[in-house]
Amino acid sequence: MKHILTLVLFVTMCGPFGYSQADIPGAKAFIKAFGTDTELNLEKCCFAAYGWHIAEEVKNEGIQLGKLYSDDVAFELLISAITPQISEQYFTTPDGDIVVVSSQAQFEKVLGRFLVNVDASN
Repeated sequence: MKHILTLVLFVTMCGPFGYSQADIPGAKAFIKAFGTDTELNLEKCCFAAYGWHIAEEVKNEGIQLGKLYSDDVAFELLISAITPQISEQYFTTPDGDIVVVSSQAQFEKVLGRFLVNVDASN
């Protein structure tokens, strides 16, 4: 009986702790870009974490490549106010990586799952 009470007490105490702000994917990049005085924006956190990827090559010819000025891609995208658009966007980093920013439609799918996961963890 004593063990069951201890277990119940432990579960009750741990329940409300879910994600802390630092545990939310993309939160560190958001805080680095906007500081701790700014209220955490979950859409921007999601974008910093999942709204882009590194590609080996640009598959479509004639695509214009933007330029990022740092290899800290999530931070660079946030401070440059880059957001998903109708089609993918392409950028290069100083190291020569090709960064692909997701299209708006793809990002909205990811954002929906992201918000459900963050909500479920709280």
